[in-house]
Amino acid sequence: MSTQLINFNEWRSRLDRSAEQVIDNFFGKLELTTHETSKALFASLPEKRVLIEEVLYSLSLEEAPLRGVPYMLQDMFDVHDLATRCGAGFQDPFEAPLDESCLLYQKLKADGACFFAKTVPAEFGVDQQGRNRSFGNCPHRSGNHKIGGGGAGASIRAVSDGWVPLAFGLDTCGGMRIPTAFHGLFNYRMITNNYARDGVFPIVPSIESVGWTTNNLEDLATVFTAFNGHPNGGDKPLRGLIHTASSESMDSRIKIGLHQVVRPLDIDEDPWMERELTLLLNEAANTLATLQARELYSVHRYWLEEYRDRYDSDLLRIIETGKECSPQEAEACDVARGRIRARFIEIFQQYDFIVLPVCPLASPQRKNWSPQIERETLRLMAPASVAMLPVLTLPFHCGVEEFGAAQVLISPKHVHNTLRIIDALSDSFHGYNSAEL
Repeated sequence: MSTQLINFNEWRSRLDRSAEQVIDNFFGKLELTTHETSKALFASLPEKRVLIEEVLYSLSLEEAPLRGVPYMLQDMFDVHDLATRCGAGFQDPFEAPLDESCLLYQKLKADGACFFAKTVPAEFGVDQQGRNRSFGNCPHRSGNHKIGGGGAGASIRAVSDGWVPLAFGLDTCGGMRIPTAFHGLFNYRMITNNYARDGVFPIVPSIESVGWTTNNLEDLATVFTAFNGHPNGGDKPLRGLIHTASSESMDSRIKIGLHQVVRPLDIDEDPWMERELTLLLNEAANTLATLQARELYSVHRYWLEEYRDRYDSDLLRIIETGKECSPQEAEACDVARGRIRARFIEIFQQYDFIVLPVCPLASPQRKNWSPQIERETLRLMAPASVAMLPVLTLPFHCGVEEFGAAQVLISPKHVHNTLRIIDALSDSFHGYNSAEL
C-alpha cells in the first residue's frame, strides 16, 4: 500500500483552488469509512456548513503562519458547540456542547489553522496501546494486528491516513510520542503546561503537556515557529548524548535505527553517563507511575461511586492505586520528582540534548505486547514527563510496515535548539514518506 501524504503547502494550494471540493472529498472519504473505524477515530466534527466557514476564514488570514492548514484535536480539548467526551465509558457528565473553546484552539485559529474534527482518545487519555472498550481500539493503518498506540493514537492515525496534515493531543505520559513512533511520523512535545490547562480535561494535571504530529519535518518546524518564533539559536555547536536503554526486550533494529537517525548530530556515547541515565530512567518510571495514579484519583474520585462499573478495569486499577497512596509515599514521590528534575538540569549544563528510543519494539503487533514491554515503554517515556522536558520525536524505518523512533529530549531553557536540530537533520529526512508501507 502506498499513499503520498501531502504537506501544508499542498493542502493550502488545494483549499485556495476549491475549498468546497476539498471538504466534499473529506466528507466523501468519511462516508466510505467503515462505521467501526470512524467510531474509533472521530469523536465529533462540525457540520459541513460550519467547516466551510472555518476554512474560508482561515484562508482570509493572508499573513498567518498556519493559513489553510487543517488540523484535528484529541477529544480532551474543548471546542465551542461540541461536547468534550474524553473517550469515557459513561457520557452523562459530558454530553452538553460547550460555549468556549480551549486556549489551544484560539491560538491555532488566530494563526490561520482550520479545525476539522475531534479524535477519540483512549479512555480519559490513559492507555499505551490506545484501547477504548466503548468506542473501539485505535486502529493502526496497516491493520488491527498492529497497535495504534497511546492515549492520543487516533490523532496520529488521522495524520498517517491523510485526513489532515496536523493533529494535537496530550502527551503527558507519552500519549503522542508512542503512537507517533508506531506510525512513522514526526512529533513535538511542548514545554509542560503550555496550552494544557485552559479548556483541557486533565490526565496528570501537574505535568500535563501538549504535543503535535505532522507527516514531515519541515511542517513540524513551521508549527514550532508559529508557537515559539524563530530567534537566533546561537553559533555554539550542539552536543548530545545517546542512550540506547539496553534491555533484553530491545529490538536490535531499534538500536541501529536510533544511531542512524541522529548521525548528522554531534553525539557522545559516555559509559558513565549511560549508567547514570539508566538509574534516572528507573527512578523516573517509578515516580511517574505514582504521580499518574495519585492525580488520576484526585480527578476521578467523585465519579467512582456512581460510575465505577463503567470504567475500564485497567484504568480503574491505576486510579485505585492512587487512592491507596499513603502520605509518606506521596512525599517520597515529590522528593524524587525534584531530584530527577535537578539532575537533568545538571546534565543539560554539559549536553544540549539527550537521545532515547520511544519503544523497545518497532510498530509492535498486539500478540507481541506484554507487561514487560509496557513497563519498558513507560520507563522510556518517564524522564521527559517527570522532568517536564520538550521532546522532538523522529521516525526511522525498521522494515516493511515497521517503524521505530528516537525521542530527542531538549533543555527547556534552550527550547530554540529544536530548530537547530531540525536544520541539521533536514537533508536526512528530505523526501521521507511514512505512508510508503
